[in-house]
Amino acid sequence: MEGAAEQGKELEELVPKELRPFMYGQRVVLLDEEAEAAKGASLDLRKAGCLRAGLALRFEQDPARVAQALAALQELEVTPALQEAYVAWIRLQMIDWNGSEETIGWLNTLKEATKVYTNHISKVAQAAEARGLREAYVETAKWKFGADAAERLADVLSGVTDRSRLERLGQLLAECETADELIAKARGD
Repeated sequence: MEGAAEQGKELEELVPKELRPFMYGQRVVLLDEEAEAAKGASLDLRKAGCLRAGLALRFEQDPARVAQALAALQELEVTPALQEAYVAWIRLQMIDWNGSEETIGWLNTLKEATKVYTNHISKVAQAAEARGLREAYVETAKWKFGADAAERLADVLSGVTDRSRLERLGQLLAECETADELIAKARGD
């Protein structure tokens, strides 16, 4: 019987200390993930603790909140096994985002993985903002100068992500009196 008690104690040591209060006599951890994630939805994940920060990685849709959770997990004393699990989760995200094998292979620590995730989300947000501005400007050109001008402007702007250039285009849309003038200035002629 003493061997079983020792095995139980060894199993208990494998459970992270923040999950031990959820254990009961049969050495099983019972956790309602969705309920815990819902409780953490309104919390600052940097202060929510390891359990809720970890659950945010599975349930959270807002990338900024996921970044908060990752930052929290770096600050907390997370077991090496949990760190490996979080890094594996970020690797899977990078595969979904068609990340390079080199980048994915480079993710070994939670700190590295958090940095890559945060940088990627920042780039995605910038690209979405630039795409939104381009679309708005093309629609404005269509309204002001017609469909042909909008199509020509869309060609000029395809792939433009430079924020200052896009902001200048907003001014040009207001200032230019003809489509040809707008297209020439948008090209930088």
